Amino acid sequence: MGKKVSLYGPELVPENPEVGIVFLHGYGSDGEDLIQMAAPLRKLLPKYQDTLAFFSPYAPAPTPYNMGYQWFEYEDVFDDKAGLENSAELV
Repeated sequence: MGKKVSLYGPELVPENPEVGIVFLHGYGSDGEDLIQMAAPLRKLLPKYQDTLAFFSPYAPAPTPYNMGYQWFEYEDVFDDKAGLENSAELV
């Protein structure tokens, strides 16, 4: 997974964002799964209703069987230091 990429995914950004929440999905998922929590969370945080931005990026690599995405190589989670560092840098 060593190739550097830019993150992309669904987002909900108001006209004048001041604070943000970044959702990070699990293995085999994607950003679409978590962005659905943005609207309910915004209602629970009325103080930030008009300034709270949400980002739900896709992990940088597809899983081995193209069933979602991964932030690091799952099989070698404890050995994939480069994958973990790459994801941390991207986020």
